Parts: sequence; C-alpha cells; structure tokens
Amino acid sequence: MKQHRGDENKLGWALQLTALRYLGFCPNDLQTVPASIVSYLAGQVGVEPQVLANYGQRDKTRTQHTREVQEYLGYREATENDLKELAEWLLKRALEHDRPITLLGLATQKLHTAKVVRPGITRLAQLVDSAREKATLETYRLLAPLLTEERILFLDGLLKANKELGSSRLEWLRQGATANSSKFILENLTKLDFLREAGVDTWQLTGLNPNRRKFLTQVGRKSTPYLLSRLKTERRLPILLAFVVQSYEDIIDETLDLFIGYLEEANSRAINDLEEFRLNKARAMDEKVRHFQALGSFVLSEEIVGDKLRESIFQYLPRAALEAAVEECTMLVRPIDNTHYDFLLKSYKAIRHFSPRFLAAFTFHSNVATAPLLQAIKTLCQFNASRKKHLSDHSTLPFVPGKWMNYVLNPNGSINKEYYELAVLWELRAALRSANVWVTGSRRYATLESYLIPREQWPGLRPEVCRQLGITEDGAKQLNLLAAELETAMTKLEQRLGKEETKVRIEEGKFVLSSLEASGLPKRVSELQHQINQRLPWVELIALLIEVDSWTKYSDCFVHASGHELCDAEAKAHLYIAILTQACNFSLARMEKATDFTEERLAYYTHWYLREETLRPAITKLVNFQHHQPLARHWGNGTLSSSDGQRFPVALSNRKAKALPKYFGYGKGLPFYTWTSDENSQYGSKPTVSTDRDALYILDEILNNETELPLYEHTSDTAGSTHIIFALFSLLGLQFSPRIRDMGEQRLYRLGRLKEHPVLKPLIKNLLKQRVIVKHYDELLRITGSLKLGYVTASLLISKLQSLPQKNAMAQALEEYGKLVETIFILRYYESEEYQHRIEAQLNKGEGLHALREVIFFANRGQLRKRQLEAQANQASCLNLVTNAVVIWNTVYMTEILEQLKTGNQPPEEVDYPHLSPTRSEHVNPYGRYQFNMEEELGRTKLRELL
Repeated sequence: MKQHRGDENKLGWALQLTALRYLGFCPNDLQTVPASIVSYLAGQVGVEPQVLANYGQRDKTRTQHTREVQEYLGYREATENDLKELAEWLLKRALEHDRPITLLGLATQKLHTAKVVRPGITRLAQLVDSAREKATLETYRLLAPLLTEERILFLDGLLKANKELGSSRLEWLRQGATANSSKFILENLTKLDFLREAGVDTWQLTGLNPNRRKFLTQVGRKSTPYLLSRLKTERRLPILLAFVVQSYEDIIDETLDLFIGYLEEANSRAINDLEEFRLNKARAMDEKVRHFQALGSFVLSEEIVGDKLRESIFQYLPRAALEAAVEECTMLVRPIDNTHYDFLLKSYKAIRHFSPRFLAAFTFHSNVATAPLLQAIKTLCQFNASRKKHLSDHSTLPFVPGKWMNYVLNPNGSINKEYYELAVLWELRAALRSANVWVTGSRRYATLESYLIPREQWPGLRPEVCRQLGITEDGAKQLNLLAAELETAMTKLEQRLGKEETKVRIEEGKFVLSSLEASGLPKRVSELQHQINQRLPWVELIALLIEVDSWTKYSDCFVHASGHELCDAEAKAHLYIAILTQACNFSLARMEKATDFTEERLAYYTHWYLREETLRPAITKLVNFQHHQPLARHWGNGTLSSSDGQRFPVALSNRKAKALPKYFGYGKGLPFYTWTSDENSQYGSKPTVSTDRDALYILDEILNNETELPLYEHTSDTAGSTHIIFALFSLLGLQFSPRIRDMGEQRLYRLGRLKEHPVLKPLIKNLLKQRVIVKHYDELLRITGSLKLGYVTASLLISKLQSLPQKNAMAQALEEYGKLVETIFILRYYESEEYQHRIEAQLNKGEGLHALREVIFFANRGQLRKRQLEAQANQASCLNLVTNAVVIWNTVYMTEILEQLKTGNQPPEEVDYPHLSPTRSEHVNPYGRYQFNMEEELGRTKLRELL
C-alpha cells in the first residue's frame, strides 16, 4: 500500500483488493461502490472518501493495480479451458438444479474457490443458459431407454379426452383428495390399478437427479394437455414420464395418508361417543344406584322374612320394571379396561368398504424380525379372498395389544372377526407412522435409505458436497472444531458470571436468566414514528399493488402455463384482482360483485397464472427489492431470519385441517407457516398441519431460498427446536438460534472431563457419545448432502428421522451431534444479552408481519375455504406477495418522509432508524370504497328485480 502514491491510488487499490477477495472480481466502475464501504475502507487506509473520484483517470494505473491485486491474492484471469471446464461442471449442476439464479450462484462460488477471476455476468449467464439447454437434451438421452413404443403410446394417451371421466387421464391423475373418506381412498386405488396395468410401478428413474425429476413433474402438473401435446418429443416425453412416475408415488402416499386420517377420525368419533355415552347415562346410573340401594336394604333387613322378601321387593319395584332396570344395567356396564373400541365398531361397515382392496393393493415390509403384524395382514387378505365367515388361526394373535385382546377374543376363546380386522388396521396405522412398517412404491412411507444419495454414488459426490457445505470430511477433526467452540463459550460465560451486572446466575444447580427488559425508546423515536404516521398517504390496497409493480416489475413473472406473457393493461388488471382475491380471502363470485370483472375471467387468471412457478419468482423479486432498500439495511442485512406458524380456522371439509380447541374452538384449522427476514420481508410460506411440530418444516424454505438474502442464522420458538434440527443446521453451515422456553431445564453436554471451569463443571454433567458421532459422521454428511442436492425435502427427511426407532444409529448420531451444538448455543445465549435481544427482536418482526397479514386476510371471517393442498399453497403465496408489497410500499414512502424531515429544524438521527418498522397498516384500505347514489336510491319506487 505504501508504494502507491496519492490518496486516490491507495483507496482504489484497497477497494480492488477487497472486491476481489470477497466478490471474486473487481468492478469496472469503482464509483458505484456503496458509500458506506468506501467510507469504511477510507478510514482503514487513512484517506478521505472523496478522493475516489480522482482514481483511475489513467486506465494504465487501474489495470496495473488489478494485476497487482490478483498476484497478491493468488488469483488469475479465466482462460478458455477454465470456461470449458466450468461449462461441463455447470451441466452436471443443471441436472441437479434448474433455477438460473442457483446455477449462477454456484458458478461464481466455484470460480471464487478456485481463485479464478469471475468473467462478466453476461458471459456467465450465457454459460448457465447453455447448461440448462444441454441438461434438457441430456435428460432425454438418459430416459430414452425407458421410452418404448408401448410406453410412448400410453404417455401420449394421457393427453386425450376421456368421455367416461369427462376429462383427460392427465387431469384425472392430477386431482387430489379433499377429505379423509372411503370415496377418495377407493378412487385412489382405481388410479393405482390403472397405472400398474401400464407397468408404471416398474419404471425406474434412478439415473435422473431428484431436482431435475421434481422440475419435470411440476411442469407436468401445471401444463395443459393441449400445451404438452405441442411440445417437441424430447421435451414432452420426459415431462410426462417424470409426472406419471411421481404421480404413482404421490397417489400411494396420499392413499396411506387418507387411511391413517380416516382411522384417526373414526377413533376420535369413538372417543367422543364414549364421552357422550357417559354423560347421557350418568342420570340413568344414578337412578339405578338408588333402586339397588333400596333393594339392598330389603335384602339385608332382618325384619323381612325370606318367603316375603320377593313380595316386598316387587311392592317397591314391579317385576317388569326390575327386569328393565337389570337389562339397562347390562348395557351400562363397561368393559373392565373401559376403552372405546366397542364404539369404534360403529365405523366398521364404512371401513369395510375399502379395507379389503386397501390391504391387497400394497406390499408391506417390516423392520421387526418376527413381523407378527405382517403375518396378520397376510392372514386377513387370505380370509377376504376366501370369503370365509370365521377366523380360526390363533397363531397370528401375537400382534394384538393387551387392550384389544379383550375384544378380539370372544368369551368362548374364538376370534371376533370384526375386532380382529379393526385391530390389524389400527396397529398398521401406528406402524406406518412410526416407520416400523414401510410400503413398496411409497415415498413418504419408505425406508430412510431411499431418501439419501445412493451409497454407490456417495464417494464421488462427497468432496463436492463438503465443498458446498464448507465442512471437513473428517469426523474427528470436525469434533475438535466444535470442542474449541465449546471451550470458548464456557470461558466467556464463566467470565461473565463473575460480574455483578449480569442477568444470568446459578441457583440450586441450574441457570436462571432474568426476563429481558424491553429497552425503552427515547422520546425522539416516538415522535419520529408519530411524524411518519401522520405523513403516510392513505392508499387503496389495489393501488398499492399496482404502484409496487411499477417499481419492481413483479408481474413480469406471471406467465401463462403456455408460455405467453401478460401483454396489456387489461390482462394485468385481471392479475392484480386475482392476486387480491386470494390474499384477502374473497371468493371469485364475491369479487365479481365488488368489481367490474367477471367470475369466469378471474377464474381463468387464477388457474393459469397463479401457480408455484410464477408466484415464487414474483415473491423473490419483491424480497430482493426490499433487500436493496437503504432503509431496510438499518433493520438487518439479510443474514438473520425467523419462522412461525399463523393459524387460520377452516370453513369447509379439509383433510389437512385438525381440531385444536386452544386455537379453533369446536372447529378445525391449519397454519400457514412463514419465513421472515430481518429486513421485514417474507421469503417463504406454506400450509402445514396444526398438530405437526414446527421443527418438521423449519428448513424447507431456507434450503429452497432463491432470493439474494445471504441467509446464515435462523431463529424460532421452542416448537422449532430439536437436537436433530440443531445438528442439521450446523452440518449445513448455518446457525440455529431459537428462543427456548424453560432454557434452564435444558441439559448441557460435554465431550470429556472438564479440567477447568469450576463454576460450570457442576452444571455440565452429561457426557456425549463421541464414538457414535465419529463412527457415523460420513452418514451424517450423506444425510446433509442429500438435503443440499435436493434428493429429499427437509420436512420429509426430518419427519422420518424423528419417527425412527431410537436404536437407529444415524438418528442417534444426529441426536448426539445436535446436543453438542445446542450446548454451545445455550452457553452463548447466556453469555450475551445483546444476542438475546437480537433473537427477541427478530421474532417480534415475524409477529408484526402476522398482524399485518391478519389485516389483509379479512374476508369470510378469516376462514380458509380451499380444499386442495395446491390451492391452499397458492393462497398462502398470494398472501405472502401482498404482505411483501405493503412492506415495500411503506419502506419506500418512509424513506421519502425521512428525507423530507432531514431538511427540517429537528432532522432525524440514523441511530433511530432500526427502531422503525414497515409493518404498519393504518393508512392502507383493503376493503375498497363505498359508493352512495342518494338520488337513485331515494327515488326508487319499487323493489329491485329478482334474479
């Protein structure tokens, strides 16, 4: 640095050095570098930021500096061979990831790691486009052996109209179930029979990357039969092939879900019937007790002679009345265990409508050596096929739990066929949920191994996965790194415990943390917020959507399924109203009456334009726009995010909706789970199940993130925290920082005997099983790599890991790894009050956005009215889009207000900006405007015409 004369050269050289080190290239125009970065580096080298304007007046100077910086950092310019190798590497990645932004990010990361100067963005974009095109052709080449003449006829036949169905087979296969009913179970079994007749269950797409397969499947789900029929052969057939194979798996999974859901609902009804029985019969039981108390008195009385006993009893209670009372007592007497299984028998006839076909349709496997349940299923299938009236094989009874045995076995020792079948189905439900039984052809109810990178492919992928994750391949080395973090965390916390002002202390062998005190805001901040509220203009929600689109061009992402773009103002107007209809929870019929748009046209735009592959990039555009707002940078830098569920009641029958009295009273509901950045944008949203723990879904949108947010750290409430989640975040190179309820009750773990730390030693008693982690570390990497490369979604993998038996080695290794990572986090949390406030503030941002969403989602009393999961997902995304639009609009106008206030007598201070929030809605009108035509209404002489 000293050898460069002139302040501008020192600063210019420093900027080029920094840019190359962190970005992998030097910008052509250093004048475009953000002022905050220029000021920071200027302070580092001891010059004024303004001197940068004089830098590079001689091109030779700048070029020379570029060469010096490259040589100093060990970088080199990209050669044709480098670009050729990059193109080949991108082709492999394009077979894994189809998203251009993902491929672009991977390419820049690879060049950066290899210390090759990144070429221009246009050249990289060309390489990405070329790789995606070649991936299409390579996909067809990989699948060509499967495309026999017979299969091609079958696939193309799916696109033709079927008079019996009233639609094409393609559309029939795409229709999902909307309720846990026997009707939908039987419909799905019919679909499976149709696909099996074509041999779909034998088609193997193992040579195709899961992400590529998922992409092709999505195109097949959304495209019309007409559009698919017009595609070239090399595009159409892979799409149909992937769609059909995926549909086969999905239908199996959905059928098993329906089966489990149907039995659970039947069981709930039986429990409710038992409770109702107890309530209804309580009065009758009291009456019988009084009768038999009186009868007992007669029997025990010494005044009544034996031959007059019966006569005396019948005088009190006539014979007919006594006989009726005895019969009613027989009905009132419950089994000794007092279970509800006899009430479950009421559902037997309905269950019997589908149970024989259901059991015969699948091949069940068990990880239990003896597998008595599988033997019972086989026996039941044989019995159903033979149409016998009685079951006599007692050798299959070992599967029957104790409480069921009183029902399955009659008093004479014979088998009660109805209860036997109910017991088989009920135990099968439990075994499927716990992963003790899996099903051939299923994805959700399959073995853990089927979710992971195949073992034979793993050695070749391991180095690339570890490079992308930034993690070592050596388990012992990784444990040493974590041990160093643990040691640092213990040292810092022990130092803090010795200070008087600390809010963490030790009482009765436990950590106790004083409640966080809300930091009082200076009076000037409240005044600033008041000034902003006063100046924000009143705006209609639809006008806000249009204005934000003029800034962000998010509507460009909404392309018709045929590929046609929105070409005129009228089309865009329909799109805005369609989005608003979904986000505000209106029905299309109600929106027709409130606007000049017909229900038919709104339905057209909703169906053909609002879908995952258009809504996701539109939301991405909005999140990226917010990411580049200067004011948003005062709220965060995009590295921290949070997630939480927002629960909505459900008005119609919905198989995903669950009863949760705490939130839905006597009804049912489901949550929209959302992911919120520290810049107050929401980059993800999906419908989930109320009874599922948040931890199942927490990684989904983080791994699917397509925005420019450099996500690194994530927080949630206790429901999102498990040891497995801590482990997966760490292995993925991310930081998990939840707010855990009753943190003082959490166990802390150590790797070995603590030689130091006398204060903490009594509290960190639990010893980790290091050998388990090291022994199975490669498997942990394979699990994480499978998530990273898209072989499995996080929610599916986590649900499987959590349901596995505790003895499973991989699950146990993840648990041990997660215990260590959680211990490090807890110690850091106790040590830093700033860290605690940061987590709390981020979760509060999510709550603020939920409040804003409630304002937007106001129609139909906020009750969800979508039956299909896909329609629910699209509605969640529309709500997400509109919420982000409001946040952006507020941010932009707040920025303008702050600029105006700077010219006043008391200009705002930037130190107060982090306390401001764009999640305000008092000035936004989501309801529309009322119109009053007084002359027409007062002059009405007769009733309005009836429809």
